[in-house]
Amino acid sequence: MALGPTIQQVRKRDGHLEPFMPWKIAQAIGKALRASQEADGERARILSAHVVGRVEDRFRRRIPGVESIQDIVEETLIQHGLAQTAKASILYRQRRTEIREAKKLLGIQNDLNLTVNAVTVLEKRYLLRDDEGRVVETPGPVSEACHRPRFPACPVLFVCVTVA
Repeated sequence: MALGPTIQQVRKRDGHLEPFMPWKIAQAIGKALRASQEADGERARILSAHVVGRVEDRFRRRIPGVESIQDIVEETLIQHGLAQTAKASILYRQRRTEIREAKKLLGIQNDLNLTVNAVTVLEKRYLLRDDEGRVVETPGPVSEACHRPRFPACPVLFVCVTVA
């Protein structure tokens, strides 16, 4: 009888906790393998099982962070002779880090994970401002409080904003 992972939670970059979902590891490895054309989906499942095992070994009685798990994914790819996939993963992580840092420098709080350009367009054209011209809203999750007519020409469908 196969048991599920002993890790129950993962710490996201902003510090909040989410349930640990091993399928996300398999999905990320699968995307990287397809992008590098080094292997297939079955290999992704096998590799993700190795990654989950290593995460469980390293983080007994502790909560792993997303970055630590991604480090283990890259180590596993290299150990299994998938250097191109590991390189693509490393470069992808670097680009995502640069985007997060750019958003941070611009003061962008981005609940929808939009691109820097999309958020900049929203800020310039659609988000509410205070009397001094500072943006007082952030892109937020779609909710019942959000009404499409408020954004008739908005290029992003169903964007909702929340007061910052």
